[in-house]
Amino acid sequence: MPDHTAHNDVLETPNRSARGRPLEQLLAAIRTLKLVGRVVFIHSAWSSAKPLRIEPLEFLKLLCEAIGPRGTLVMPAYPMTGFSQAYLESNPVFDWEQTPSRTGLLTELLRSMSGSERSLHPTHSVTARGALARWITDGHARSETPFDRHSPFRKMYDCDAVVVNLGVHLMTFRHLADHRLKAELPHPVYAERIVRVKMIDRERRVSWTETRGHNPEYKVDYRHVVQRLRRSGDLVSLRLAGVPVDVIPVRSFVDSYCRAFRDGDVSFIRREAGDVDAGPVAWS
Repeated sequence: MPDHTAHNDVLETPNRSARGRPLEQLLAAIRTLKLVGRVVFIHSAWSSAKPLRIEPLEFLKLLCEAIGPRGTLVMPAYPMTGFSQAYLESNPVFDWEQTPSRTGLLTELLRSMSGSERSLHPTHSVTARGALARWITDGHARSETPFDRHSPFRKMYDCDAVVVNLGVHLMTFRHLADHRLKAELPHPVYAERIVRVKMIDRERRVSWTETRGHNPEYKVDYRHVVQRLRRSGDLVSLRLAGVPVDVIPVRSFVDSYCRAFRDGDVSFIRREAGDVDAGPVAWS
């Protein structure tokens, strides 16, 4: 793992006089929760963040300023919204520069910023900005499955990253936990069919990768994992101007998920015909 002092482009500092009370509260929360200098992975629903009274681009600049030059901001940059295997089988071309993120407004803005890094992967690309951005995103093209040892998600586990949910309750890292448990699960984690996908990297070089999406036949109920993390204090929830925010260390979540599965507290449910929701059972 590289030195956290590595240099990366710094965003222009937002105008402090434009900040309202909710944003000052956010800055205070970042300091209180010891996120300064950390790798911070953001799930976001910007439509729920309107009470913060800030433009999305300024919000991103504020986040980068708040976690500091030694920190790294990471967001999903997935090109699909539904089942990953179905997307792969639609014969997509993943273009590092041109393929948009379809995981929310903030994620596409971060991807589009000059100087942002992006991992090269057809279904579970991430964008990063900060001290460890290049290290986190590098090597994803070698992943046979999106959450293996070459992936940004494994690297974020290794460097003890933190997930921040803004206006939404999600946990991408449940997939990393399932990958670690794949030999113990009663069903395959990934789809059976391997798909060959064309990719274009930042230098416009063309390559092909063979990968698989997640098994579309099952969804997971991990609400007991959330309850365990709340009881242990590893999941901190707060509200900023009415906007729900969750803060969860990656390693705590993945390790707790694995323990809960072995205790029988994680349930996998076979999807019914016609189920178009690719996500897990919702938690609040």
